[in-house]
Amino acid sequence: MLTQSYDKSGGDRQFRYKYRQERGKPLKVIGQRIYDRAAKTGFPPDFFRESYFDNVTFYCLPDRADFCGSVLRNCKFTVCRMESCSFVGARIYDTMFYSCVMNYIDFFAAVIAHTRFNDCELSHSVFHKGELFHCSMTDCTLDHINFLGTLLDSCFFGRITAGNIRNLDKATISLGGVTLEEYHQNRESIYQALGIKEGVA
Repeated sequence: MLTQSYDKSGGDRQFRYKYRQERGKPLKVIGQRIYDRAAKTGFPPDFFRESYFDNVTFYCLPDRADFCGSVLRNCKFTVCRMESCSFVGARIYDTMFYSCVMNYIDFFAAVIAHTRFNDCELSHSVFHKGELFHCSMTDCTLDHINFLGTLLDSCFFGRITAGNIRNLDKATISLGGVTLEEYHQNRESIYQALGIKEGVA
């Protein structure tokens, strides 16, 4: 599953969705049952875009899956191949990415909170102007990751194999409710985990 692309096409097939208002915009409500049906037959156009996913386990995605403007709550991406996926402006809460291969992922201006990345390979991806709150990355390989303008609030990085990390010095690293010494220790641990020397772009 991690080496072969998902090749089913849903053509013009559409599902009947319920809609939910989020921040003044109607989003398609997609649960596990609708996702499973679409995965078997092929995902319709704009299936992932401007949708509301709650408690959905993703196990396959088409290349270039477009989650722009979507909301994900309590979801899991498990052993999933993710190629050129876009999460531009998405809001991701309490979600896990587990043993995923993630290439060319765009998290531009995404809000990501209480989300874990475990045992993932993440490469050629951007978090430009994204906001990460209480997120963690453990046992991950990171390569060519851009943190330009990213907010990293109370985030943890552990057992990381990192290369070509870019613009960490242009990210905002914060840790609420702690002493100045604890803040500096957290900042230093992130730089160390990502293999970056303080002050080096």
